[in-house]
Amino acid sequence: MTGELILVVDDGQENREFIIDYVLTPHEYRHLAARDGLEALEMIMREPPDLILLDYQMPRMNGAELLAELQQRNINIPVVLMTFYGSEEVAVEVYRLGVRDYVKKPFSIDEMLMAIARSLSDARLRREKEALTERLIAANRELIHKIGVTGLDVERRLANARLDPTFLLAEVEVVATYELYNIHRSKLENLIHRIFAPARLEITIKDRFGNPVVPREWFLVPLHVIDQAVEKIRDGSITRYGYDPASAALVERGGDPRAAGGGQMAAESGKREV
Repeated sequence: MTGELILVVDDGQENREFIIDYVLTPHEYRHLAARDGLEALEMIMREPPDLILLDYQMPRMNGAELLAELQQRNINIPVVLMTFYGSEEVAVEVYRLGVRDYVKKPFSIDEMLMAIARSLSDARLRREKEALTERLIAANRELIHKIGVTGLDVERRLANARLDPTFLLAEVEVVATYELYNIHRSKLENLIHRIFAPARLEITIKDRFGNPVVPREWFLVPLHVIDQAVEKIRDGSITRYGYDPASAALVERGGDPRAAGGGQMAAESGKREV
């Protein structure tokens, strides 16, 4: 696939022209060019590219400073770093800021093309998985709920949901809260998660740095069944029940696990605000 927009950020005119004339244009990539990080930031805010080819040492705003600014603004664009400096310190710094690939100057056309292909391929896969997640949530918006137990204010817990992969990097809606007393919070949460384990949403998403995260508190369970489970916790009968996904209901079973603090339990809807 070609036609992606690539931003070249380098204070050296010769290097910018080499990349554009010999790497991008012959392979039908669209391009933008910036002379430093500050100019690049302005371009990114106007028209986000699909990939950034980023020099490390530049005036006004260097590569690391631009990466930090993008991270602060929660702008997630793949980056290939271009540098004469191959030290371990530089590698650690830019990796922490989200860079997963780099080329050392002077580089060949093939070296740059391979780095571009790797980064764009990863980005395409990430977009496809994000689109799949969106479709999954949209198709199950009345069923998908995050069930957690907290001793904190629920709204505070959700304040940065769209930046948190455990919330699927999305805004969430609180659809129910329950206050329970004289119950050990972590044991209660473990109990709830065991009950609904057959309906756990099995999904892996990547955080804004590209690291895989497996959220464990999302379940495909109707809200009224969560209500029933809470009532059975209150009356002490929950240990006799488990969740059956086929009938979407609690069914009686054996066993007598005990949960014995206090806390607030919340069911948060997976409905995305789009």
